[in-house]
Amino acid sequence: MKYGDGGQRFGGHALDNYDKVRECRVGSAYGTEYILRIMKTLKVYDLFNLKGTPIRVDASTSEIFGIGHFIEDKWFYPSDLLKEY
Repeated sequence: MKYGDGGQRFGGHALDNYDKVRECRVGSAYGTEYILRIMKTLKVYDLFNLKGTPIRVDASTSEIFGIGHFIEDKWFYPSDLLKEY
């Protein structure tokens, strides 16, 4: 995410798993749900339109806890999704 001249990362969660049999990374239900919830929260219906979408953040000086729709009271908190998985 961009903040003027700087930026801050969001997430830090692996959205895939390592498959030892195939020896490669493979998609996961958690990763798919993570992306879908971001899109639903921000009302973005095409992944390619996600970049540049204005958002709000719930953050401290060192960590972003959640992201929200720019106008509506809609939020996505990865910690909530992680509890489901």
